[in-house]
Amino acid sequence: MKSDIRQKLREALNIPSFRLPQKVDISDEERTKIQNVRWNNLGLEDLGGQGNIAYIKVIFPFETAANNGGVVVDLQVLNNTIFQPHIHMVDNLQGLGIGYKVYQKVISEFGHLYSGKGRRMNPRITSIWEKLKKGGEFDCMSNQNGDMCMVKGHSDAQPLIDFMGGTPPHQE
Repeated sequence: MKSDIRQKLREALNIPSFRLPQKVDISDEERTKIQNVRWNNLGLEDLGGQGNIAYIKVIFPFETAANNGGVVVDLQVLNNTIFQPHIHMVDNLQGLGIGYKVYQKVISEFGHLYSGKGRRMNPRITSIWEKLKKGGEFDCMSNQNGDMCMVKGHSDAQPLIDFMGGTPPHQE
């Protein structure tokens, strides 16, 4: 009953909502291809959005059922500047390393990502952020509230640094 009322209220107030992934069946061959795909070979397609949330479709560079909504990226814009991802994928795609690769691709395409530590629903996200910080591909910052990684030489880094409390990017 509560969720029904909440949904009607969200719709009436035009409050944006996050999407859920679609169930997909993948073959063992597709699973292997997904595990071996490089992040820079992934495609991202802008599907529009709602409010301060952009809907992004992840596209693998080969024919796979996973291209049909198995991975969902909703990019929330905070303070008209900060991009916070909400990435959801079906269970049978989890544990294949694709989450890390999607984060790399989105950072590369959008310039940066931020993750609030208190908003992480999946414990794997923290390990993805640790891997991003140690990978050396991006300039990363952390504070008690969250983590941020941006492309090296980001043209508008100062507002991002300020958002993180003036903590300069570090490279490990």
